[in-house]
Amino acid sequence: MKFFRYTGMALAIGFCATSSFADVVSVTKSGSAVGAKAVVVNSPELPTIPHISQPKIIVEDQASKLNQLKSWCELRTNERYLIDDNYRVYGFVTRKGSLQENVEDLVKAFYPKNQGFIDKTQPHSVVSEVCVLGRTRKEVIQRIIEPYRFKKDSIIFGNFQNDIAVMFYRNDDEMSSFLRVR
Repeated sequence: MKFFRYTGMALAIGFCATSSFADVVSVTKSGSAVGAKAVVVNSPELPTIPHISQPKIIVEDQASKLNQLKSWCELRTNERYLIDDNYRVYGFVTRKGSLQENVEDLVKAFYPKNQGFIDKTQPHSVVSEVCVLGRTRKEVIQRIIEPYRFKKDSIIFGNFQNDIAVMFYRNDDEMSSFLRVR
């Protein structure tokens, strides 16, 4: 007789525990992610808890946005440049052609208030489409012009006080004397 009493009690406790478990699971709690936005997605892929019909919650935070920006080269459509001042991520895609044309397009994109562009370098060819990402505009420009040289002189990119951009070789005395380098 004691066996049936204990078995019946265990079943009653088990039934009460599972019904209160469903109440606990149905309560929504908010997290404390930095800059998080909760997006409710109604999906057939719900948790496997019986009698629960909770939608999925996807949290979008700053880290996921930064990862999207870092994968911009693979995910981009027809954009040639990326400027995101909030996350300090910048990007540019070179095209086949001359280095001068690519840098002119880059200057127009990165510095829209620029007054012009002067190129004091020899003609250099860009042989392929390359996507460059950097933490600053200067870093992107440097990565693009870095491989190009003339008689062991590297290329420098800078601008005049009146926001005219210029590209010249390192040992160019005329430009180096009165130019601030970006």
